[in-house]
Amino acid sequence: MNTKDDAHNFQGGPAFPSVEMQDAVRIFPGMTLRDAFAAMIVQGLATRAVETDAHWDQAVSIAYKAADKMLKERLR
Repeated sequence: MNTKDDAHNFQGGPAFPSVEMQDAVRIFPGMTLRDAFAAMIVQGLATRAVETDAHWDQAVSIAYKAADKMLKERLR
């Protein structure tokens, strides 16, 4: 990962993959690790007063920025 764009585009792979074994193997990748990190972060931010769309927009933006930093650190 050499550039900021690479770090932003890296999704971290599946967070909660599952495999269904019946007639054929089907893999359900689930959400990305980036989305899982962001969801946990926004959940924490939601414990504060998030009352308007503007507050939610800011919370989501912060969550994904933090998730990107977590993925970048994970690769170090």
